[in-house]
Amino acid sequence: MSSILRRTFNNIFWLFIGEVCAKGVVFLTTLYLARVLGIDGFGKFSLALAMSTYMWIFVDMGITGYGTREIARDREKISEIFRILNSLRLVLAVVSFLILIIFLHILNIPLDMRMILLAGGFYVIAYALSPDWVLRGIERMEYIALGNAVMSIVFLLTVYLFVRAPDDTVSAVLYRSFSFLLGSFVALIILKRTMNVWYAFEISLSKWLFHLRESFYFAVNGGLNNIAMYIPVFFLGLWAAMEDVGIFSAPQRAIVLIINTVAVIQVASYPVMSNLYVSDKYKFYLIHKTIERVMLYIGLPIGVMGMILSKEIISTLYGNMYETSSAIFRVMIWIVPLTFLRSNYGRTLLSAGFHRFNMFATGSGAVVTILLCILFIPTYRGTGAAISVLAGEAVILIIMGVMFGIKLYRSYPFDVFFIKIVIASITAGLIVRIADLPLFYSAVLGVILYFGISFFLGIITVGMIRDICSRIIQRRVGIV
Repeated sequence: MSSILRRTFNNIFWLFIGEVCAKGVVFLTTLYLARVLGIDGFGKFSLALAMSTYMWIFVDMGITGYGTREIARDREKISEIFRILNSLRLVLAVVSFLILIIFLHILNIPLDMRMILLAGGFYVIAYALSPDWVLRGIERMEYIALGNAVMSIVFLLTVYLFVRAPDDTVSAVLYRSFSFLLGSFVALIILKRTMNVWYAFEISLSKWLFHLRESFYFAVNGGLNNIAMYIPVFFLGLWAAMEDVGIFSAPQRAIVLIINTVAVIQVASYPVMSNLYVSDKYKFYLIHKTIERVMLYIGLPIGVMGMILSKEIISTLYGNMYETSSAIFRVMIWIVPLTFLRSNYGRTLLSAGFHRFNMFATGSGAVVTILLCILFIPTYRGTGAAISVLAGEAVILIIMGVMFGIKLYRSYPFDVFFIKIVIASITAGLIVRIADLPLFYSAVLGVILYFGISFFLGIITVGMIRDICSRIIQRRVGIV
């Protein structure tokens, strides 16, 4: 079991470093843009990002998840799978961008908004070349971290140097797409030099169709996931003002950052679990249960503290102009623990090959989100959108938990361990609220209290901390 843990921990370590560095820098850049572009400009920027996210669903076609799993199961076919799948993505990217050009030409959209959306759409071409899914499949997460670092630093520098006013919204979106293009080239070079795998464009309709049949469920599942999170942006753009899009997008970007950062634990374990499902079911179960407890331990206090400190968090991050976003953040922060838990179910189902059941649960949640958006957004705007997304996530968790129990084994996350975490989270949160300190001191106090209560209740032990520190030290000196 120790070798499995070392592989998983190694993956988590490097992906976490990459996420903290890359996504952290991108988020800081987003905070800068939220202030410089203003609420209206930031709303347009967020709409372009949401549009590019939906375009990516069509371009990727589930290749990221499917390709990672296939390479993890058979590394002898890296070159062939890489050539075929990335060529397919590149063709789909060019086609989707041409469709966007035609679509925007037909619609009567103001020129500035048209340029913003085109700049955002270029992202799919820039990222289609990226071999990050290959690097995940062979578990070389350190190279993903390097590529992400290059991307984020380029984005930060270009935005900070050249974006100074709301009129620079087009440039801000374009710089984001360009940074992904550069990151893709860096990752391609790394893959060539380390694995002697180079990308060569290859057209093969028969192979494309074969892989598309296999990756279809990954694509649908990924699309439904993004619908649940980003569809409110489009509904707000349709039924409300662009300022409402900006007010909603501010807390949404913070929530997405938290989810993506901690999700590295599940992403890192995915290739390991895909392999274990075939070779060792017992270890497969142990990895799932361990990650489940980690997700609960991290997610619940984030929900409690985020709700209590919502006003302070939003004002500190985005400034007083986004003060009304705090009510939305107070609702959306609970998406974090729900997503942590259901994503663990989802990735485990995908690792075991149960794509259809994952898709059914995610689709049900997406339908609930859309229906509630239609019902709530015209009246309650951003708050209604937040409630819609939260309800959709709850539905996904419930259905996915039931499916998981039917197809794999019964999992009971709400046990004594869960009760202890609830007690620790609420106790720490109440003390922080009573203390009423500035945000930084409140956060530090909350972390100290949570860990202290965790030790008292036996949730974590000195031995566990010692083991984690040992693995981190070993990783730094290259022993593991």
